[in-house]
Amino acid sequence: MLRAGEMKLWNSLQLKRVPRIIALIAASALPSLAQQPPTPRPDDLQKQLEQLKQQYDATTHDLEQRIAALEQQIKTQKEANGKQRKGPSLQ
Repeated sequence: MLRAGEMKLWNSLQLKRVPRIIALIAASALPSLAQQPPTPRPDDLQKQLEQLKQQYDATTHDLEQRIAALEQQIKTQKEANGKQRKGPSLQ
């Protein structure tokens, strides 16, 4: 068991550690708070939404064109293969 003098010394040492522990916790929390982006304004959000819609429309249009071109290419190949199979008629 600790004597009264030792107990006072132990308690004072423990109390001296508390501010250091609090400082370490605060220091570790500050960088995470600093990394959070600021809340965007409604105008900025509206601009982002419009840009995203434009990108979506452009991408959709491009994909539709690519699909149509591939469908046409497939149709052309099928027609060409059909003509090759028939070949010239022998009589």
